Amino acid sequence: MFEAEDNGKIMRKGIVKKRRDNEKGFWKGLEEFEKKLKDD
Repeated sequence: MFEAEDNGKIMRKGIVKKRRDNEKGFWKGLEEFEKKLKDD
């Protein structure tokens, strides 16, 4: 029972971390996109 609970916490942490990484990548891509627009 405890093991399943721990696995749920670990999974949630992984999902949160993945979401943060995706957001970082999204903002970085947005910055690069804006730079390209300014260059053109």
